[in-house]
Amino acid sequence: MREVDIPSHSIDRYVPVIGSAEVDVARAAGERTRQRTEGRVVWNINSTARGGGVVEILGTLLPYVRGLGINVRWLVIDGNQEFFRVTKRLHHALHGQAGDGSPLGPAQRAIYEDALRPNAGELSGLVRPRDIVILHDPQTAGLAPELRRSGAVVIWRCHIGADETNGQVDLGWDFLEPYLEGVPAFVFTRAQYVPECCDRSRSVIIPPAIDPFSAKNQDLDDQTVRAILVHAGIVEGPPGPGQAVFLRGDGSPARVDRQADITRLGRAPEWETPLVVQVSRWDPLKDPIGVMDGYARLLDGDRAADADLVLAGP
Repeated sequence: MREVDIPSHSIDRYVPVIGSAEVDVARAAGERTRQRTEGRVVWNINSTARGGGVVEILGTLLPYVRGLGINVRWLVIDGNQEFFRVTKRLHHALHGQAGDGSPLGPAQRAIYEDALRPNAGELSGLVRPRDIVILHDPQTAGLAPELRRSGAVVIWRCHIGADETNGQVDLGWDFLEPYLEGVPAFVFTRAQYVPECCDRSRSVIIPPAIDPFSAKNQDLDDQTVRAILVHAGIVEGPPGPGQAVFLRGDGSPARVDRQADITRLGRAPEWETPLVVQVSRWDPLKDPIGVMDGYARLLDGDRAADADLVLAGP
């Protein structure tokens, strides 16, 4: 396992965004939490420190928690390739899809538990009784029984799910159910995601947070947008008078230095060309086929027949 460094940020940064009254409410809630958790650590445990929505949420919010004086720490579990293949299969199942079609049977359960066992051993030397441990997503659910036996207060937060159940969804929850028995609290992003094996009276719904200070959420003027898209190679030049610059999440200035690796049909679109854009990881769950199908229907219709399609991913 490894620990992710968490800086300390003041929530006063949000005053221009939501106003001082809302920030005062958050500060008061933070002070209540600080008093109730005094002498304890609030651990967040997930499976990666790079990429994905969970990392974005933790990387955004935990610095403000620390800034409020709460002793929060972030650990990333270790796992081999087989473990992450099984958890990827679980991820797809909870979304209602078959993924690679591999089974989720006894052999996969053994792989899952064997990979988590050394992580649980490391945690036993770090987590003390009455510490609060927030486990994120299916990769960490198997740690819950051992943590509970050690006296920790365990919360399992599941960031994924399906609005409607099917055989795949049931298969995924059947796999996870033994590890969730006795967990005192759950967090889901939507009420529809709460499965039958999790007590709804002990389940809280917390939608994902959006960081207004992240590079992808900040406002950019047209000249800056054009300069960035031309420099990256997405659209044809000239770049115009703008500069390919933006602000990092911590407020420091940065420049777009690299060009995108692009496979395209024909020339790059001009600045004035309408774009149909999907930005996501390369995963069937993101439905790039559906995006392409929608684009084809757009071209068959009467509007924006000159639009270009951009599928962008890591």
